[in-house]
Order: sequence, then structure tokens, then C-alpha cells
Amino acid sequence: MPYYSNYPYEYPYFNGDLGDFNWQDNREVKLDKKASSLKLEGNSSIMVKPDIAAAFLGVITQNKNLADAQSENAEISNKVISSLLNLGIKDKDIKTENFSISPEYDYVDGKQIFRGYKVTNNLRITIRDISQVGTVIDTAVANGANTVYNVNFSLSNREEVYNRALSLAIKNAVDKALSVEKTLNIVVDKTPAEILEESSGAITPKTSLYALEAPASATNIKSGEIEVAAKVTAIFNYSEI
Repeated sequence: MPYYSNYPYEYPYFNGDLGDFNWQDNREVKLDKKASSLKLEGNSSIMVKPDIAAAFLGVITQNKNLADAQSENAEISNKVISSLLNLGIKDKDIKTENFSISPEYDYVDGKQIFRGYKVTNNLRITIRDISQVGTVIDTAVANGANTVYNVNFSLSNREEVYNRALSLAIKNAVDKALSVEKTLNIVVDKTPAEILEESSGAITPKTSLYALEAPASATNIKSGEIEVAAKVTAIFNYSEI
């Protein structure tokens, strides 16, 4: 019985809905002593619009007095977080991505001169309504965020979309087997004896920007589309006519 393998784990053979594609063939394939196998690669990709975003922004403060630098950073960070909560962002969707304190120096005539302490608090904001990405960024900046270093877009149902792409990749491998059968005048068993799932994933577009002050007009962030790709290697048994 054919099986579907994702080494080192094995699963029952994938039987997705391939629309009008017919897995069955009205010929009975009999393998004799000349029987052999061929290995074919199947590929597919689906372009979809993302429905979730993550904005990475933060607050940077500097002061010669460490306590003052920390206090100022905490005050501004709390103001930023409160403004986002008031905007409708859930508390669970606001996460501290990185917090750091480091001394800063200037170099004058080859001498190291202490300038002060730098305190950085970076936040990851998950935005479940991507039409609000620009508003979230503008609100954060207006309330004291002075660095916005990345915006990522992704899918909340990536697994579902990937399974569709996987189904199409298998169909692509079977279509290639049919082409080989016709070209070489052999008889190919249309049901793969083995399917190996190769590496795959979503290619996520990124938008990067750096903001120091609230813009005069709303920030316009374009989400574009995400490509979800799948790749399989299928092994087919065949016999010569």
C-alpha cells in the first residue's frame, strides 16, 4: 500500500481533493521482471493575501544617569502600550521582544569618553486586522516610540493553505509521470509507491521603516501577497510494454 512519508515520521498516504483530477486509471498495471521505478519531483505554489501582521517597534532613551534613563524609558514604554490597548490591541498581542541597557561612548582624539547609558525596549505587536497596521504604527510613534524596525505579514491559516499547495504538488508529480509514460512508451502505475515531503514554507514579504516622529499623514503599509510553496518527491513503479 502506498504511503506518505515526512522522514523520519510516516503518515497515511495524503488523499487531498484535487478537483477534477482522477487518480484512477482504467488500465491494470502488471509489473513483471522488467519492472522498475522512477523518481519525479512535484512543485506548486499558491499566492494569498496575508491576514495577520506583526509590527516591531521600540523606545530608546539615553541619559548619563542610568536610573534616569531607565525611568524615562519605562514611562514612555507604558504610554505606548496604553495607547495601543486603547486602540483595541489585546494585551496578549503585545510582547517584549528585547530589553537592553548599554553604556555609550564617544571617541575624541583617540580617547574614549563616556556619553551615557542607552536603554532599549523593543516590542512585538501582533495586529489581527491588517488594515490597522498604519494606525498602530502612527499611534505608537505619537506616544513616544522612536524606532519602528520591521513589519511582517503572515497567515492565520497557513497550514490549510499549505495543504492545498501540497495537494497540487502531488498532482504535478503525477502529471509528470503521465508525460514520461507517453514519451517513453512505458506503463506507469499512477498511484505513487512513495511520496517524500521536501522542505517548504511561506515566503513572507517584509516592510521595514524607521520613524522618529509622528508623520503628518497616516503611514501607508502595503501587505502584498504571500507565496506558500510545497515540494514533493514521488516514486512511481512502471513496466516496459
